[in-house]
Amino acid sequence: MKFSVSELSYLRSSLISSPPLRPDCRKPGQFRPVESEVDWLPFTNGSARVRAADGSECIVGIKTKVVARSEGSLIEPSVDITGYKDNDPLPNSLAEALRHTLNACPELTAQLILTEKYAFRLYVDCVVLSFTSHPLSLLSLAVFRALKSTRLPQLISSRDDTLVDEIPQFNDDWDAAQPICTKWSPPLVLLLAIVGDNVLLDPTDAELEVAETALCITWKNNAIAAPIKNVDIGSGKNVGGYNPKVLLDAYDLVQSCAAQVVSMIVS
Repeated sequence: MKFSVSELSYLRSSLISSPPLRPDCRKPGQFRPVESEVDWLPFTNGSARVRAADGSECIVGIKTKVVARSEGSLIEPSVDITGYKDNDPLPNSLAEALRHTLNACPELTAQLILTEKYAFRLYVDCVVLSFTSHPLSLLSLAVFRALKSTRLPQLISSRDDTLVDEIPQFNDDWDAAQPICTKWSPPLVLLLAIVGDNVLLDPTDAELEVAETALCITWKNNAIAAPIKNVDIGSGKNVGGYNPKVLLDAYDLVQSCAAQVVSMIVS
């Protein structure tokens, strides 16, 4: 939706006030209402569907394949967005953000190792059916839920295959499959907008239009983790920079509300 100059000016004035007044009356650290379902897709190791109150919707399916450990990355995300071509910047940037975040998770990589020679490769296939604001947070929620539901078949052959060319063998009983997330939780990427000296969680498109920049902060195992970085929101309207103290405010905001976001989507 396009906004007039007067609408954007009024919105920015509202958001830079103390406390900020958001158009939907949410608090700075309040996420949009969402609902999620797991085990939504058949013939996958794990899947999830997440829908937000504004009509945004993402579906994620996770599949595995046994590969040689020498074949490179063990986690391969892909993102398709309804109405976007494969070479459009948005789906490619979202896939790269997921790839960087998931491959930086040693707990996840460790679960994929089978033997000295073989490992599972995890294919994280994401589809954004609709969105009314930047889809990064909602997509990350869907990946989080899909990983929490993912199970891997039980290895029944030897893990030590350094001296033999042994292909891994698995238990055919799916009830014996093990969840990939046991004593750890997947990373969750949260998007925040900086408007003046205020930080807003899960910003709408209108809020991003008047923001100086956006940040993505990763939450994992009840703590903030790498990466923490700026996101190109492409507005270009407020290029004067921002107070570095706001970064600390963003850190504190995520510390105070991320656990609540996680409980919201797993309850």
